[in-house]
Amino acid sequence: MVMNALFGDEGATFYPLPSGVSNHKLTRAPNGAFRGPQGPQNTRVSGVIICSDLLWGNITKINPVLWHNPWATLPYDQDLWPFPQHVPNSDKTRIEPKPGENVADFFGLPADWPIQEGEQDLE
Repeated sequence: MVMNALFGDEGATFYPLPSGVSNHKLTRAPNGAFRGPQGPQNTRVSGVIICSDLLWGNITKINPVLWHNPWATLPYDQDLWPFPQHVPNSDKTRIEPKPGENVADFFGLPADWPIQEGEQDLE
């Protein structure tokens, strides 16, 4: 869903072969935020952060994911984002996942956060 929004709707193009069998190639429509009818667009946007269903009570269970724009004029440095991200490969023909830190670990929160009143052991 995110890939379609950023790079265009996924589709398939079928090619007939002389043998009568058809071959197909996966394609993307030029209707994404990063790729439009004239090719790369919104090149001033280095990337977008996607964080589905984020609420204060589930921050330890949801990780924000940075999707890089492969055609950004000023690409964002991958080493600055500690969480998961999707980055262009070296020849910018594919977007590949890159693992990152868990939000709970990064902020030092317990996995069962938020701790409800009365649940925390007092020392």
